[in-house]
Amino acid sequence: MPAKLLSFELLIHAGFAMLLLVFPQTTVRVFGWPQAGSAFWPRMLGSVLAGGAIATLLTLRDWTRDGVGAGFGLAGHISVNMTVAFVLVSMLMLGPDHPTRRGWAFSWLLSIGLVLLSLIEIAYL
Repeated sequence: MPAKLLSFELLIHAGFAMLLLVFPQTTVRVFGWPQAGSAFWPRMLGSVLAGGAIATLLTLRDWTRDGVGAGFGLAGHISVNMTVAFVLVSMLMLGPDHPTRRGWAFSWLLSIGLVLLSLIEIAYL
């Protein structure tokens, strides 16, 4: 089951990475998030997600070893998912309003989904 969860994480990270790298402004607009003014920050987020996807692929393909050379793994995804959920909720509760209701709703759904996914992953850790 952990390999299936990691495969699911790989699809999510790779999919969002490609959207943000290839269509940064359109992706931000579709999700209803505030416009960054340039494509720099959405592409930076896409590159971080691509790095996570590559680390996950290396873990799934057993191209890593124990210790320092270990891959991203399930624990890494749990920590990233919980951190992103915490930051999103903090921004929603303390920061300025999102420009659209769609952005507000998507951010809440994303936060809840990441927490639920992390709880499921914790059960298999």
